[in-house]
Amino acid sequence: MADYLKNIPKIISILKKEVKDFENPVVSKIGEIQKDPFKVLISCILSLRTQDKTTGPISLKLFEAADTPQKLAKMPLGKIQKIIRQVNYYITKSKRIKQIAKDIIEKYNGKVPDTFDELMKFKGVGRKTANIVMTYGFFKKDYLPIDTHCHRIPNRLGWVSTKTPEQTEFALMKILPKKYWGDFNDLFVLHGQNVCRPINPHCRECPINKYCKYYKNLINNSKITWFMEKEAVSVKAAKNEIWKVKDNALVIGFFKNKTNLSGELKKFDEENGNIISSYIKDMKFEAEKGEIKNIYVNRKVKTVVLAGLGEEDKFNFEVLSNAVADAAKKLRDSSADSFSIFLSSFRNNQIKEEETVEKIVLSLRMALYKFNDYKTKDKEKIKRLKEVTIVTDSNKNFDSQIEYASIVGEAVVRTRDLVNLPPNIVNPEYVANYAREVARKNGLKCSVFDEKQIDKMKMGCLSAVGRGSVNKPRLVVLEYNGTGKEKPIALVGKGVTFDTGGYNLKPYPYILNMKDDLGGAAASIHIIEVCAKLKLPVNLIVVTPLCENMIDADAYRPDDILTAYNGVTVEIKNTDAEGRLILADALSYAASLKPKAIIDVASLTGASMVVLGPIGTPIISTDEKLTEKLKEASRKSLERVWELPLWPEYDDSIKSDVADIKNISEDGDAGVIIGAAFLKNFVDDLPWLHIDIGTTVWSKVDKGVLTKGGTGATVRLLVEMFREWR
Repeated sequence: MADYLKNIPKIISILKKEVKDFENPVVSKIGEIQKDPFKVLISCILSLRTQDKTTGPISLKLFEAADTPQKLAKMPLGKIQKIIRQVNYYITKSKRIKQIAKDIIEKYNGKVPDTFDELMKFKGVGRKTANIVMTYGFFKKDYLPIDTHCHRIPNRLGWVSTKTPEQTEFALMKILPKKYWGDFNDLFVLHGQNVCRPINPHCRECPINKYCKYYKNLINNSKITWFMEKEAVSVKAAKNEIWKVKDNALVIGFFKNKTNLSGELKKFDEENGNIISSYIKDMKFEAEKGEIKNIYVNRKVKTVVLAGLGEEDKFNFEVLSNAVADAAKKLRDSSADSFSIFLSSFRNNQIKEEETVEKIVLSLRMALYKFNDYKTKDKEKIKRLKEVTIVTDSNKNFDSQIEYASIVGEAVVRTRDLVNLPPNIVNPEYVANYAREVARKNGLKCSVFDEKQIDKMKMGCLSAVGRGSVNKPRLVVLEYNGTGKEKPIALVGKGVTFDTGGYNLKPYPYILNMKDDLGGAAASIHIIEVCAKLKLPVNLIVVTPLCENMIDADAYRPDDILTAYNGVTVEIKNTDAEGRLILADALSYAASLKPKAIIDVASLTGASMVVLGPIGTPIISTDEKLTEKLKEASRKSLERVWELPLWPEYDDSIKSDVADIKNISEDGDAGVIIGAAFLKNFVDDLPWLHIDIGTTVWSKVDKGVLTKGGTGATVRLLVEMFREWR
C-alpha cells in the first residue's frame, strides 16, 4: 500500500490538468456559494439520487426565490415543488427542505448549526451531507466528505481496502495529508463521474491508470468489465384474444388486397368503434410491402399499427423480419416502451408458427440495437423499448424459439458492439482479453499467444503485419466440444483492429471505419459462444489472428518476403493486402490441427462491393457439400451469399518471381477470387470455405434489421449452419 500512497501528489497533479474542463454543477456551484452553509445544505438534499447536471441549475433557481431559511419556510409548498420538479423525489424533497428551514429558525435561531452532530439531527441529512456542509459551508478542515466516487477510487488505486464510504473516510483521514483533502474530493468526484465509473470505467483512457492497482489486476486477470452487455428488449409469447389486449400499441400485419376484417380482427375493430376499418377505407391503406401506418385509438390499446406485407404469395421470412423491424423502430421513436404483435396476422399457410416467433424475436433484437456508448449529451432523450408481447391463440409453448432467437440476437449485437467500439479502445490485447472472458463465462478452452510466442511459432506474416504498431499482435484459439471425439470444424476470423493500409496508406475516405476490419474475429468469437450456450452438437475451434496494420520505422514494406506458418514464402506487393497475410498463418495453424473442415470469415476485399454491393456476401469453396450446407443456412438465416468460382487459372495471377507467391495480382482484376486463390495455399487439401464480408460487415443505412455501423455479419448464418450440422 505504501507504494501506491507515494503517488498521491502525482495523481492529484494529473487530475487537476485532466478534469479542469469537466463541469460538475454541484461542485462548481457549491464553490460559488460556499460561504453560505444553508445553501450548501439545501443543495446536498436536492442532489440525493439526482444527476449533478440537473441539481446545480435547480439549486440556483430555488435560491433566487428563497436564499434564507426564513424565505424558504414561508414559501408555499406548491411553488417549491414547481421549481424543483426535475429533481428525483421532488415531492418528498420539497417537504424535507421546507421542514429543515423551519427547524433552523425554531431550534437554531435561523442559523445552520456548525457542528457535525447537530447537522445529523436534521431529517434526511446523512454523514456525507453533514461532512460537505462542514467542509464547504464552514470551511472546517477536520472533515473529509466522501462521495461514492471518493470511496471507490481510493480502493481501486490501492490506498485503502474498505467496504463503505464511512470506512473510507476514516481510513483516508489517517493516510491522506490534509493539504490534499479539498482537491481530493472535488477531483475524484469529477474523475469518478467521467472516467472511473462504477460499472463501465474507461480504464484505457484513464490518465492515472498506470498508478491504479485495479487496472493492473484487470490486465493480469484478463477481465473485460468495461465492455457492457446492453439491456435487451424483453419478448414473451402469450395466449390471448386481441380485443382483450392492454398495451401501448398493437401491431397487425395485412396482405395486399386482403384488408377486409374478419374473425378476431373484426371483433377488435368493433370494440374500438370501427376505427380500423374506417381508416383502411378512408386513408386507402393498400398494405404494400413496407407500408406502416399508425392509428391513435386511446382505449385498451393506445395505438394500432398497420403493417403492410405485400402480396401473400410473395410473403417470406425476409418480408416478415423487415415489417416487424420497421414497426418496432417507429414505435420506439414515438416513445412507446412496450407493444404487442398479433402473431396470426404475420403468417401464411407456408410458414409455421414456431418459425414466425423465432424470426420476430430475432428481428426485434437486431432492429432495436443502437450504439450510443459514447454519447454524453441528452442521454435522457435516448428512447428504448422494454417489452414486446407476441399475442397468439395457440396453446403451443414457444420458449425454445424465444431462447434461441434471444441468444443469437444477443450475439449479433455484441458483435456489432465490438466492431463499433473505437480503435483507441479495441486493440489486439483488448479483443484477446474479451475472448478470454467469453471463454471463462461459457466453459470454453482458451489459449492466447503474445508477440513473442507468435515469433517463436514462426508465424512470419502475422508478426510482420503487427510489427508496425505499439499494440502488439495476438493469436487467440477457442475450443468448444459438443460431440465428444469427432474431428472439429475450424473457424478462422480475421481480426485487424484498425487498418491504415500500412505504407500503401489508404486515402480519405477509404480509411474511415477501418475499425470494422476485425469483423471476422468478432463474429467468430460470438459464434462459438452461441454454440456453447445452446449446446449445439458440433465440435468447433475458433482461431483469430489479431493485429493493427500501422505505419512505423519497423513496419513491413512492399518488396519484403515473409515466411508463413506452413513454410510458404510470400512476396509483399501491397501492405494494404494485410488481411490475407495474417489469415495465412491462422489458416495454416488451423490446418495443422487436422479439422474436418475449415471456414474463414474475413473483411478481405473492397472488391466484394463490385461483385454484390452491400446486399450479399461472396463465398468461395473447395468443397461442394460444405457450400450446400452454407447455402441452406443462408436461406434460413436471411444472410444472403453467392458463390464465386475458383478456377485454376487464377493461381497464375499470384505467382511470384522471387518467392512462392505474392499477396496481390499485378492487374487487380477479380479481387475477391484472387484473395481466395492466395488463401488456398494455406488450407492443405482440407474442405475449405471462404466468406468475404468486405462490404456486408458495415451498414450505411438504418433499415429493417440493419442499423448504421457494424452488422454482425455471419453470426446468424454460421450458427444456423452449425445448428443443422450433420
